[in-house]
Amino acid sequence: MTCLDRSCCYLNEQAEGLYGRASIVMSMVPYGAAACGGLALWVWINGHFPDALDIISNSHFRTPVYGRPLRPHQRQLDARYLMKLGRLWVTSPLWTACDLACEPTGQCNGEDIMAVLHELMERYHVSCGSCEALLSSNPRWPGHAQGLDTIRRLKAIL
Repeated sequence: MTCLDRSCCYLNEQAEGLYGRASIVMSMVPYGAAACGGLALWVWINGHFPDALDIISNSHFRTPVYGRPLRPHQRQLDARYLMKLGRLWVTSPLWTACDLACEPTGQCNGEDIMAVLHELMERYHVSCGSCEALLSSNPRWPGHAQGLDTIRRLKAIL
């Protein structure tokens, strides 16, 4: 069992599958929002549950959910980069990889960004070239230069 705060836990067995993780997250994401960034990463590949819940939303949220702050990101997102897992909207593995590459810290959910990017991209057949193309076509993406640099470094390693 993994505890999120004093009042909420989830069974680790439920988090072993993609749709199980989506059902855990679904109750945390506000209506009309989509999981992105580190939260989407957790849905896609599991690992350490994020300390903050990244969502795509134009609203502002001040109340933590199960002890974790909501971090809304305002993004204009083409529908092809959103996927529905059960009742949860989540960014596609491609969009999630680009989002994570643009993070300034070099860490995601407490893990090295290069390692989690590689795992996500390998598991869902996302190429470095497709990430470069998506980032290049969106020059105003927050952290754009950082993201391109991260993807190019990963491409050089692979």
